Amino acid sequence: MEVDTLATTVGEIIQDETYGAAWIIGKFNECLLLAATLCRIPGLQTSKEVSAAAGATTITMPSNFLHDLFRIKTAAYPQGIVIAPNIKELEACIRPDETGAIQIACLDGKYLHLGPIPEADETLELHYYKRPEELTTGSEFPNYLPEIFQKELFQNYALKEAYMLIEDGVDGKMPNTQKYSAAFAAALGTLEAFYPNAPKARPNIRRVWSDF
Repeated sequence: MEVDTLATTVGEIIQDETYGAAWIIGKFNECLLLAATLCRIPGLQTSKEVSAAAGATTITMPSNFLHDLFRIKTAAYPQGIVIAPNIKELEACIRPDETGAIQIACLDGKYLHLGPIPEADETLELHYYKRPEELTTGSEFPNYLPEIFQKELFQNYALKEAYMLIEDGVDGKMPNTQKYSAAFAAALGTLEAFYPNAPKARPNIRRVWSDF
C-alpha cells in the first residue's frame, strides 16, 4: 500500500487543511515506531557484528538497535553467551579481575557490558530488533507488516491524533478521538498477537563464584 494514497484518505476524512500530507506522514512514522517498539515483528529482526577490544568491558550498541537483544554469538560460544538481566547479576557471575573469552553480557540502555575481561580482540554477533526506516512521500508501507494491518494501524493512529486536537475542549466530548483510539488499540493488539513465537530477550541468572 502506498503511503501517499493512505495519507490522502486520512486527509479526506479529516477535511481540515491544518493536517496536510506532511503532518499525516509524520503521524504514520510515529505509529510505525510505536508498533515496532511494542511488537516483536520478525521482519525487524537483524544481526550485526561488533568488535570488543582486548581489555574492554563495555561497548556501544548499534545505532539501529530498538529492543530485545535476544542472542549474542562469539567464536568461542557459537550457540550464544549468557545474557544477564542487569549489571548486578553479571558481576555476581564473574570475578572483577577475571580474564578470558567473553561468556556473559548485560544490556544497560545503549551500552553492553561484558565479562570476563577479554584478553584479545573479539567479535560479537548481536541479534536484536532494529528501528524501522522512516516512511516518506512516494514510499510504500513496509512489507514486513501484513497488508491487512496497514490501513487499520496507520489510518486509525493518524485520525485519533488529529481528532485529539480537533475535539480538545469541545464540551468535554471526544467521540471521534475515542472511536479511532479504540480501533487503533484493537489493530495493535491483533498485530502483537500475530507473532506469538517471535524471539525475545530471555535474560539468564547464573551465579558461579563467591568471596566466602
